[in-house]
Amino acid sequence: MDIDRFGRLWVAGGDSVLTGFRVYDTESGALPADVTVPDAAFLNDVTVTRDAAWFTVSRVPALIRVPIGPDGSIGAPEKAALGGDWAQTSAGINANGIEVTPDGRHLIVAQSQTAEGGWALYLVPTDTAGTADARRITGTRDGADGVVLIGRILYAVNPKGMAKIELSRSLTDGWVLGTTEVPGAAWPTAAKTFGCRLYVVDANFGENFSNVGNPAAEFKVVAIPLP
Repeated sequence: MDIDRFGRLWVAGGDSVLTGFRVYDTESGALPADVTVPDAAFLNDVTVTRDAAWFTVSRVPALIRVPIGPDGSIGAPEKAALGGDWAQTSAGINANGIEVTPDGRHLIVAQSQTAEGGWALYLVPTDTAGTADARRITGTRDGADGVVLIGRILYAVNPKGMAKIELSRSLTDGWVLGTTEVPGAAWPTAAKTFGCRLYVVDANFGENFSNVGNPAAEFKVVAIPLP
């Protein structure tokens, strides 16, 4: 989820009956947009720039861009195929977390399963048309589901906790400074900042994903100080 400059909440449909996305008015709760995206194949995460919302697609090598007009109008979804260094795996979750850089010129996209095993992060330009030239960020093999970028510090949520990664000025290299455990979280997946804290979602999938669809399962958000 992410909020645009018009105070609207954008929600990725995930792997559910909602094969697309929804947009909510955060004041009234109204639903100004409920959009089905053909061949969505699991819209996983979203980040909003000044002029577009970008969604990761977890089961095909692509991003979905939804234009946002100066007046807040929502355009038709556009597919941008992931090229460059991107190597799609045949199974599992590929594109996952997504974040925009402060200047709005690039996206950072997390891949949860790479061909050689492990996870990876990529730098993707936002001025793409049809094909997104993904460049792999070196030195960042720590797990990444959701990602949060503050300046050149990237916080990457993974089952171990919250990895703190310092990026180079070019954003093409990174150094893992350490990983902070999320107290009481069974399976951290995403995070947002508010004030001086990170609020981390505990998806609590359970062993072999046994908690998916389980009404008795407990889920929570854990607040931790910025590492």
